[in-house]
Amino acid sequence: MVETYNMAGHNPGDGTPSKKYSIVGTDVPEAVLFNGDALVSSLSESPRVINGIYYYDDAGSALFERLCSENTYYLFSTEKTILAQHAKEIAVITGPVSLIELGSGSAEKTTLLVDAYVETHGPASYTAIDINHSILERAAENILSVTSDLDFLGIVGTYETGLVQIKELTGRKLLVSFG
Repeated sequence: MVETYNMAGHNPGDGTPSKKYSIVGTDVPEAVLFNGDALVSSLSESPRVINGIYYYDDAGSALFERLCSENTYYLFSTEKTILAQHAKEIAVITGPVSLIELGSGSAEKTTLLVDAYVETHGPASYTAIDINHSILERAAENILSVTSDLDFLGIVGTYETGLVQIKELTGRKLLVSFG
C-alpha cells in the first residue's frame, strides 16, 4: 500500500512547490511484533534479551524521544553534534546518493545530513525505514520543514522487510543507522 500526503499547512494556491511524501506499507502486524513464542524464547536465553522491535510502538517511540532530550543520555546529543560539524563533509566525500536510514525515528539528526546533501548536490532522495507509521509521518514533516528539494519515502517494516524493498531504488545508496 502506498499513501501520499500533502504536508500539513501547505497552501497549494500560494505558489510554493508542493511538498509531498510517500509511505509504503502499514504498521507491522502485532502478530509479528509481539510473537509470544519468540518473546518467551528470548527471555529464556542467557543472558535474557528482548528484541528491540518491542520498544518502538507509539508509546515506545515517545519514551525514546523523551530519553533523547535528557542530559544524561549523551549518545543523542553527541551524534547530533558530530553530524552538525561533519554533515557537509560527509555529503561532499560520498557524492550524490540515495540516503537510506534504518530505524529513522523522527529523523531529527538525519535532517542535518539530508540538508547537507541538498545544499551540496541539489535535490536529494531519502528513504526512512521504521516499524512505526506515525513516527515516519513525523520524520517526513521534520525533514520537509527544512528542505523541499527532497523525495521522501517511508517504509513501514522491520529492517529485513525494508531492505528487501530498497533493492528497487536506483543509483548509489548510503545506509545509515544512528543510535
